[in-house]
Amino acid sequence: MGDTWKQVDRIRQWLDATVEDAGPADVRLLRVLKIGEEYGEVAEALHGVLGANPRKGRSHAWPDVQRELVDVIVASMVALATIAPDAGQVFQERLDALPPRPGAAGAARRDVHGGSARSAVRPWPGISRPRSVLRSTAGERSSSSIIVDPLPIHYS
Repeated sequence: MGDTWKQVDRIRQWLDATVEDAGPADVRLLRVLKIGEEYGEVAEALHGVLGANPRKGRSHAWPDVQRELVDVIVASMVALATIAPDAGQVFQERLDALPPRPGAAGAARRDVHGGSARSAVRPWPGISRPRSVLRSTAGERSSSSIIVDPLPIHYS
């Protein structure tokens, strides 16, 4: 993993050397926003795998989704390295704080609003998962369209 953070730091340094008119605050902001851009590319690839856009059909394969997910991870690591000089340590400490599997010790915590954890243990402490709701355009339940109705995400 040490080589990974060295590569991330090389990418960050290269980006720092090529930035022209942005101040440090703007650079931090832009690096975090890059994560959103990369996430959009994951969503596009996933739509392509599932053929969710009838105009484009099945335009992508699972390896495309995998590559885009790696881009999200790298963009996140570069953003972390931009705001935290000890990014590798910050990452490792956070990773170590996450339970290794659902049901592990410490997984059932209270959420940020003081409520108790739901009966199902979350894969990561304090993070709510989205729930899917089937509805038609008229608001009736249907199997023809899917609207993802996300729950708020709370980090503990």
